[in-house]
Amino acid sequence: MRDFINEVTVLSQTVLHGRAYNGQALDPLGRFLVQTTLRHYFWLDSVVQTILDKPLQTKHQDLRLLLILGISATEFLNQPVYTSVNAAVETTKRLKKPWAKGLVNATLRSFQRTRQTVIHEIQQQGRADKPSAVDTRSH
Repeated sequence: MRDFINEVTVLSQTVLHGRAYNGQALDPLGRFLVQTTLRHYFWLDSVVQTILDKPLQTKHQDLRLLLILGISATEFLNQPVYTSVNAAVETTKRLKKPWAKGLVNATLRSFQRTRQTVIHEIQQQGRADKPSAVDTRSH
């Protein structure tokens, strides 16, 4: 069963630690996912901020990145949504945060249910531009 632990690690090194992107440790799907996530990072982060009732504590930035990766996977990977959600939920175990399984599952499922409303709210607030690929995807 796939998880996103390597993708979270690479994304963390790039986003949180300011290192140059290095996807050598990733398989082709992982590289595509991280590159796409980086390309649309601010929009994806806005989605996560909109869905969460309150921001995650600073010590849980790995979970924030996992949620961002999960949203990216559901939006941009050509696979069933449940596959991406399951991979994100499985990653909580590898992050040694099994308590977050429900949070990750609920957040990603919530986005799928309220997708159009969330996208519209982000556009109205002018927080981030919607990637053009999002227009053509139907969920």
